[in-house]
Amino acid sequence: MYPGFESLSLRHATAEKLQASRLFSVLHVLAPPTSPLKIPSRPNGTHLKELGMPPLPWMMTQQEAFKAAEASMASAKNSKTPIWDTLKANYPYGAMPQEKIECVEETVEKLLETGPHAEEPGLLLGKIQCGKTDTFEDIIGLAFDKGIDVAIVITKGTKALVNQTIRRMKKDYRFFRATDSLEQHTTINIYNIMDVWCNLRQAKVESGKTVIVSKKNAVNKWQR
Repeated sequence: MYPGFESLSLRHATAEKLQASRLFSVLHVLAPPTSPLKIPSRPNGTHLKELGMPPLPWMMTQQEAFKAAEASMASAKNSKTPIWDTLKANYPYGAMPQEKIECVEETVEKLLETGPHAEEPGLLLGKIQCGKTDTFEDIIGLAFDKGIDVAIVITKGTKALVNQTIRRMKKDYRFFRATDSLEQHTTINIYNIMDVWCNLRQAKVESGKTVIVSKKNAVNKWQR
């Protein structure tokens, strides 16, 4: 035996034991003792460890939510009112109440009618946190489906409230962000008037629906 061969073999065996110990620790963390763990033998005598673990409850819940979202998007894809149908299908509090659906549809119908009352505005009244903002977003969405291309949202005269409104609308209209998907038919672009007041191009407006958020001041300025 060559000098130093025994010490080399010992170091090699120690390294293998350390590596096996670390692997066992990782497998123990990933697979609790109750999880099935298979260790099949290979022809050369070595072992290949396979981790088998049933899906956790939250994984199954998330999978069902993804399936429901895909189904709702598919049902709205061929609809005559895809924005409105998508907003109804993804109502954050379960099934959208019939009273709310009728309110949105009747409001849009009256806002788009012609005749002596065509210029009369719509007015939403309700208690705090009763869903007024959500409802007027639904009204804008259905109006977009009916042929309206641009909506002006006027908010209180502070920069913070303008930004808050923009963030809220981008979250609620997240299904209509511009993507590379060939199946996307509707895009809703949301702008701060101070960002686009002199450079909003006609082609940008015609490529999708447009929401412009503005302060209700006579002159909008960069102010707090």
